[in-house]
Amino acid sequence: MSRIVYGKRPLEELLANRADSVQRIYLEATKRSALGDFARQAQALDLPVHWVDQPELEKLCGTPKHQGLAAEVRDFAYTSVKDFLQRKFDHPRVVVVLDGVTDPQNFGSCLRAAGAFGADLAVTTKNRGCPVTPVVVRVSAGATETVAIARETNLVQALERLKEAGFWVYGLDGEGDRSLSAIDLSGDVVLILGSEGEGMHRLVREHCDAVARIPADGPIESLNVAQACTIGLYEIFRQRLRGK
Repeated sequence: MSRIVYGKRPLEELLANRADSVQRIYLEATKRSALGDFARQAQALDLPVHWVDQPELEKLCGTPKHQGLAAEVRDFAYTSVKDFLQRKFDHPRVVVVLDGVTDPQNFGSCLRAAGAFGADLAVTTKNRGCPVTPVVVRVSAGATETVAIARETNLVQALERLKEAGFWVYGLDGEGDRSLSAIDLSGDVVLILGSEGEGMHRLVREHCDAVARIPADGPIESLNVAQACTIGLYEIFRQRLRGK
């Protein structure tokens, strides 16, 4: 099975990090001059390049927002929390968990933040989470090719594995009992965000060592999950940068 990835930044990350998963490249024929360097890069990797017209590329991608290039890629290779914990790291690990986040725009934005601020793993669920789709890849700006992603059947069991491995687990919620910046985030950390409608599920919340909030004083009551994820991951990054 295969999937389509489109857009300049996602394809750049794909060729840089997972070129072995690419089966073929499609480029818009009317943009030969602009995409010439990209075509040569693909050919240097022994990837077949097909120049196609714009309607064919739009049909392939399912959207006109393809920027003139797309790739047919093997189905996305998810990892698991179990496999992630077997890897060795030379730094404190950061895991972001999305509990019930089903919107691909939000999922992609969370992954983009994870890629920007150095998260090592993003975890979603099979039964109430968003899979990696072409929209997720595009919105993530290629972070799907650099951040490991796990889809777990049982999120509570995954959290228990992480806690047994020494992670501190923090939920992020507007009703949290302390500011996130008041928590020491320098060790191995799990940051959990729930869906905008339901928030964290009860059992997931019960597995948190603390539930924190992002202080705000404006007329808007809350942030969406992608905004909260970005701020939360930045706070982890900020504390670690300060500690160096």
